Amino acid sequence: MSENTVRLGRYELLKYSLGSLLSCTDVATDILTATTYFQQQHYVWFGFCLLFALLPSFLLTLAYLIQRLDRRETFCTVLKRLLFFTNPCGSGILKIKLLLVCLRNYDQVYNSEGFLVDDEQIRQDYRAEKVYHYVEGLLENMPQIILQLYVTVVQDETISVLQIFSISATFLNLVWVLTLFEYSSFVKEATISHFVAIILYNTCLVAARGLSIVFFLVAFKWITSAVLAFHGFVCISIYLYRNHEYFTENEVWWIAFLLMPCYIFVYLGFKVKELNSKLFDIKLGRSIMSSGLFYTCFIAENVFMIAMFFTWSKTNHLQWRRWITNIITASVVLLSFIGTLIHLIFTHRFFSKPRRVMPTYAAESVEVYQDGTIQSRSDLTPSDLGKGFSLQE
Repeated sequence: MSENTVRLGRYELLKYSLGSLLSCTDVATDILTATTYFQQQHYVWFGFCLLFALLPSFLLTLAYLIQRLDRRETFCTVLKRLLFFTNPCGSGILKIKLLLVCLRNYDQVYNSEGFLVDDEQIRQDYRAEKVYHYVEGLLENMPQIILQLYVTVVQDETISVLQIFSISATFLNLVWVLTLFEYSSFVKEATISHFVAIILYNTCLVAARGLSIVFFLVAFKWITSAVLAFHGFVCISIYLYRNHEYFTENEVWWIAFLLMPCYIFVYLGFKVKELNSKLFDIKLGRSIMSSGLFYTCFIAENVFMIAMFFTWSKTNHLQWRRWITNIITASVVLLSFIGTLIHLIFTHRFFSKPRRVMPTYAAESVEVYQDGTIQSRSDLTPSDLGKGFSLQE
């Protein structure tokens, strides 16, 4: 089978169903929230909120123009694609389009082999959605969740229902994006129980990280960037060490550029195992040791940031209520440890290599037949048992 073969199965059906709902809801609530900031005359918050909502569409439109610069396409075709990608809900619409493909071929999609896509246009949409979905989480959800949480803490106005709904939608979409990307990065096949475990620890880790960053930002403003810069420096150093044999390959460098923001919230693994840049398919490996070292640093940073906020809150002019700061501090610490524990247990069970166990009858290592021939039991055992695991999308 070609490495560029595209199959749509039950995983894609779930991905496009829930993903289209989250993407459209997220963008719509972000724009409405930006409008609220404008009406309240918070023009800086309005500008950043609108920027983060529109930035993914702008960058993907720019990438589309660069990619299609040398291709001979009609003006109407180019204009139609530009309008599609510049639409803020372009990611959601693209997921809906692929969802309709899945529903039209439901019988094939739902069986074990999946629906083999032979239409080049659908394959292009499949590739575009993977990139668009990831960029959406990277450039929209990550900064948006920090911005909106920060605004709810420092604003004088009462927190509105729209703000709560918008933050919830952004948070769910960010967890969904990181979960799908991590799930697709596994070298071997994962099950639905693995998928649920990823959702659980990503929910805890993203919540803990988001709260610690926001409240440290409230107390110490731009000093937050120093903590995150230190975190990024450590991650990029380990990444370069783990993939030093690929220094001459440009693809590994754009992978580093894409993955580094993810490591602010979660750990995906540093070792690049496989790469298919055409389908935006990246396979990563990790060990219990690398995960343990990463989350030791992760927890230490969270505890440091929230402890500094807790100390600052006792003397600041906002007169934070003691029970609020206690709940915030305890939540960050508890979520950090719970998310890390689930992640380490999952990593140990999923990524650990199977051990070879000697049979109890090891002393009887030969088989004697009636004709007098002797054959070792090892000759009767398949040597390639257990190979060939892969995660198909």
